[in-house]
Amino acid sequence: MKLKNIFGVALLFSGFALSVTSCKEDSLPDFVHSDNREVKLENTGLTSSGDQALVVLAANNDWHVSRKDEWLHISHESGTRGRHNLFISAEANTSSKSRLGFIEIDMAGKVEQFAVTQNGFDYVLELDKTNISLTIDGLAAIHGSETLNVTANAPWSITIPAECNWLKANPTCGEAGETSVVFTADENTTGAERQIVLSVIEGDVEKEFNVIQSGTRIVFDDKIAGYVYFQDDMAWATGGNDQVGSINGSASSTLPIYNAANAGIKAEFDKRYFDFNSSGASVYAADGYLKFGKGSHQNAFMLKEPLGIDAGKKANVEVSFRLAKNGTDNFTVSVAIDGPGEIEGAVNEDKNLSSPCVPINNSDKTINWQWKEFTVNVSGVTSETKIIIGETQYIIDGFKTRSGYYRGFIDDIKVTRIANN
Repeated sequence: MKLKNIFGVALLFSGFALSVTSCKEDSLPDFVHSDNREVKLENTGLTSSGDQALVVLAANNDWHVSRKDEWLHISHESGTRGRHNLFISAEANTSSKSRLGFIEIDMAGKVEQFAVTQNGFDYVLELDKTNISLTIDGLAAIHGSETLNVTANAPWSITIPAECNWLKANPTCGEAGETSVVFTADENTTGAERQIVLSVIEGDVEKEFNVIQSGTRIVFDDKIAGYVYFQDDMAWATGGNDQVGSINGSASSTLPIYNAANAGIKAEFDKRYFDFNSSGASVYAADGYLKFGKGSHQNAFMLKEPLGIDAGKKANVEVSFRLAKNGTDNFTVSVAIDGPGEIEGAVNEDKNLSSPCVPINNSDKTINWQWKEFTVNVSGVTSETKIIIGETQYIIDGFKTRSGYYRGFIDDIKVTRIANN
């Protein structure tokens, strides 16, 4: 009898415990939680490692996606109680700007939200010039002035308006990489210059450039062959020794023209030339000629005054001078032009740099140093053409000096008219 009562009490207690446990489970609050509320994606729509972003969602009831930006993708849009791996990706972002989107999970009115930031595309778009210059006949005004070099890392395009039917470009679109676009035009019969602003468009990045076509025809001037536009025998560059004319250059005393005591010589120099390395103070007066260059300093001179060519005219010219090395220095000189014209036998694509003029190597120490004469022909120069004479590598390097000794002498600079083509 006692055992029966005890067993009955045990059953009663067990039933009560089950009842209590069941009540506790039923009373648990709803919860929905994600382990990552800030997702970051690259412009490709994936993570930086090339995968979909992972968000782990925990919920104790049925859930569904209640809000999502249309460019976002999620592997599951609904689910039941438990833990779920949600994989997030996006459509490619072709804009250069980043964008922000949201995904909201709803579980019986309880909302969990996480943000997705997607980077924009890092466009690269470079143009090698901002002005395309064409002649009245629609050709290059100077060598290369008809070509626009486009560097891009995505497809690009150029649109020429329908009303600008006189202008043509080839090609008008391209892929990632480097592309040369060549512009041509119909003859300009308007009697005036015409101009249009165009753009290269890559995604949402745009860069403008101008196309200018002359309205006048440039013809040769009326000067005969042999006419001298510029001449300098450098008789003003005195006060130093004739170093070139001495055995092994032993008469080495020359006057630094940047020294205040030699201001008169410097004034004569400044009337005629612009020194690209004036801060280097490496120009010297000898005995009727100039020495230039010193340790870690090179030079180039530009003729300061325009050639006497009438507006709207052009000429073919010969640039002449004589050079001597300072001993056996690795000294060479080139002629360069800035502006209209082409150098005969030019060494670069723009045809504005001559091949090096190499003086005699003064290796024989028992005789005087030697002069050597040089000529460089330039066609199609105008009053806008700048003529530059200087140490070759210094010009190539963009007028930047380098270590070492590259010294020499120059005399008798002359610019003379030669025959038309």
